Amino acid sequence: MLKLLPAAVAIATIAPTVSAGPTLFEQGPPLSSGTVASDSIDPAMFTQGDNFSLAQSAVVTGVTFSGEYQLASGLRDDSFTISIHTDDAGLPAASPVFQTTTASIVRTPTGVGTRATYEATFASPPQLPAGAYWLAIQNATATPGSVTGRWGWARVNTDGDRARIFGAQSPDWEPFDNGDLAFSICGFTTNAPTHFWDFESNGRDHAGLADGLLGANVQFTSPSVSPEHLFALGRALTADASGDLADQIVVPAGAYMPLGSDDFTISLAYKRGVEDTGASDQDMILTVPGAGGWLVRAFDDTMDFLAGTTSVRVTSDPVSFDPSGSEWRHVAIVCDRDGMTTWYIDGVASGPGTPSSTLGNLNSSEDLHIGGGAFLGIGLDGCLDRLRVMHTALTPAQIRSLAREVIEFDNADCETDFNNDGVTDSTDLATLLAGWGACP
Repeated sequence: MLKLLPAAVAIATIAPTVSAGPTLFEQGPPLSSGTVASDSIDPAMFTQGDNFSLAQSAVVTGVTFSGEYQLASGLRDDSFTISIHTDDAGLPAASPVFQTTTASIVRTPTGVGTRATYEATFASPPQLPAGAYWLAIQNATATPGSVTGRWGWARVNTDGDRARIFGAQSPDWEPFDNGDLAFSICGFTTNAPTHFWDFESNGRDHAGLADGLLGANVQFTSPSVSPEHLFALGRALTADASGDLADQIVVPAGAYMPLGSDDFTISLAYKRGVEDTGASDQDMILTVPGAGGWLVRAFDDTMDFLAGTTSVRVTSDPVSFDPSGSEWRHVAIVCDRDGMTTWYIDGVASGPGTPSSTLGNLNSSEDLHIGGGAFLGIGLDGCLDRLRVMHTALTPAQIRSLAREVIEFDNADCETDFNNDGVTDSTDLATLLAGWGACP
């Protein structure tokens, strides 16, 4: 039986899996040779920047780029400063809107001289409105006062505009029309698609973005259709409360869009294990560790959401879990950033709710753990299915529609008004088709 944790628990940090995420903007590929120095030989020397645009608001989770070490015989230790500036009359604004020296970076040598590619993931991804921007990169690798080992940013072609800071000769940004630079901006537009895992294809995300990596001991239920599992052709994620990483599905950081300060809905089908149906138990369902992290768990006899930034808890009313551990329930938490964050159990609002303003910014870019905790060895004891993470606050009618995928209502036949809006129309047909086979 799992032991109770304190109500407010710090979400511990583990090493993230680096993935810069889907591409929002790409300029490339890089030329096979030819780079432009972007290295702090002396303070403020050789900083290069190039412009890009975002057609709509986006969370920028990282960047990819290429470069090499000039006048060096081998690879050197990198020391990157990466910044993003708004556009100011065709040049980078003096002050960046985002800057980091601590991005998680994977360097991959190309095998050609000292050239390498880089994939940088930001620990605290910025959310940027649509508009024109500049990316600036500096890598302090050269010997101070010498050009030996300085780092050069790979070019795309001999045409195009960029900007530079050139030490004492040019302490401010100046135009430099000597070729575009190779880079990609990675992240998610704020109208990101719903992440959806149904575990019929292991850890595949049906949005095509956030496929999960299976631990060595991940288990799924056998394919079957039964009165307790009406909503799928049979496969669900299952675990035995060990809490081992080997029993979990891990979605790499950067592959999914952080919840940030957006509205959100987390919806899933959940069957709690026999050992976890009473008090003083908890079942860890989803966790994102680190600053700005969060978790979803069954805590005692309630559903519980914990915001790691502020340690604010959102709890449901007590849930009567079947002591035999055989009953599927639909659980969902809905966060309206202009209002309340509320749990729904089987399509019905549950608990007093919590003002969403108290949750803080849930912008951790560390791995998402499905089916367990990323810390303290606490795991899932039961089954999960039909997991959705959405960057929108669903309406009560939409939650009821999702609940119908999971629970069996009192009437024996299938209602045609699936979203309970009083009419049968194309929306109800789409719901029926999405869950074809769900009705007995």
